[in-house]
Amino acid sequence: MAGAAAVLAATALHLLGASTAWLTPFNVLVSLVLIALTGLSAVGVARDVTALRIGVPAVLLGSNVALILAHVAGLRLVAFAAYPSTKFALTLAGATTVAAVGLVRRQMWARWLFLALGAAAVVSAGLNVTKFWGPSSRILPGDRAWSLLTMEQTWGYLVSVAAGLLIVANLAPIGARFRAGPSHAAWHSDATPARRLRWLTIAALVAVPMLLVYAWVQPVVAATQVPALVLAATLALAVAAAVRGKAIGALGLCAGGLGLLAQTAATVGLAPTAAARSIAGYYAVFWLPAGLLAVAAAAALFRPTVRLLTR
Repeated sequence: MAGAAAVLAATALHLLGASTAWLTPFNVLVSLVLIALTGLSAVGVARDVTALRIGVPAVLLGSNVALILAHVAGLRLVAFAAYPSTKFALTLAGATTVAAVGLVRRQMWARWLFLALGAAAVVSAGLNVTKFWGPSSRILPGDRAWSLLTMEQTWGYLVSVAAGLLIVANLAPIGARFRAGPSHAAWHSDATPARRLRWLTIAALVAVPMLLVYAWVQPVVAATQVPALVLAATLALAVAAAVRGKAIGALGLCAGGLGLLAQTAATVGLAPTAAARSIAGYYAVFWLPAGLLAVAAAAALFRPTVRLLTR
C-alpha cells in the first residue's frame, strides 16, 4: 500500500506542480477512485480481509475493461492513445473479464493472471515513466499542447503503476486461499519442480500480453512478428493445460519459455537501428524472465521425467 500511496503522492507533486491545465473531470474521478481503493487496500491488508483483498483488484481491472469498451466505442476519455491496437484491447478486456469471474470464485489461475497483469502494468508503465518524467515537468513555451498531452500521458502511466502495485500487494500473500481443482495439492507443493513451475506460469502470463503488443503494435523485426503470436498462443494453451494438472502443460511452458529466449535473441540481434534495438530491449524485460525460468523448470523436471520413463 505504501508503494501505491507514494506513487500517487509523486504524481500530484510532479504533475500538479507543473500545471493543472491538463486535468479533466475524468482524470480527477479516476484519481479519487484510486485513492479510495488504496485506502480500502490498506484496511484489507492490515486486517487481512479476504473480500477486500480480492475485491479491490477485481474493481481495478474491471474498471480497465470499462475504459477499453469506451475506447472501442469511440468515446475519448483521455487525450492520449490509451490503446493503439483495438485487437489487443479487446483481447485484454476478454481475458480480464473471464479472470475477474475466476478471481471472485477463488480460482488459482485467475490469481496468477491478475498478478501477471499487475506486474506487467508496474514494469511497463514504470519504464515509460522514466522517459516521460523530464518532459512532463514543465510546459514548453513553444509547444503548450504537446506539454499538456505529455503530462496527461504521464499521469496515465503513474495510475497504471499504482494500480499494479495494489493488485500485487493484495493478492501475492494469499495464494493458499485459492483453489486449483484436482491438481490443488501439486500446485501448492514445496517441491522444487512445482515451485519453479508456479513462477514460470506467472512469468509466462506476463510475457503473453507483451508478445501480443509487440506483434500487433511494434514489430520492429518483421521476421519475429509471427513467432511472437505463435509463442503467445503456445504459452496461453500451456498455462491452461498446466493449471488442469496436465503434464503437457508443464512441457509446453518449458518449450514456450525456451522459445522466448530465441525470440528475444532474434529480435534484439536483427533490429536494424539503435532505436529498434531500444524497443526490442524493452520487450526483452518481459520475455527474458519466462525464458530463464523455463530453463530452471526444465532442469528441475528432467530427472523426475527420466525416472518415470525408465521405470
